[in-house]
Amino acid sequence: MGSERACLDIEEGIRSEIGEHGQCFTVMGGFEVFVKDPTRFPWAKVFRTLLELGHEVWVELRGENLVIVSKAPVE
Repeated sequence: MGSERACLDIEEGIRSEIGEHGQCFTVMGGFEVFVKDPTRFPWAKVFRTLLELGHEVWVELRGENLVIVSKAPVE
């Protein structure tokens, strides 16, 4: 329950950072962040947040959408 709560807190923080310029979802202990407006999206803040958590981070192109995908570190 503790790690689930931590994920929700982090997800809420990312949602606050990206505002209306993207969407964030928790996926298997990591996150998927869909970029709606690449010119206004806070790229540095989102990457820094995920990397400071020790996540591995990728950027994918899904159709016309950029998606930031993160994977939590394995303990």
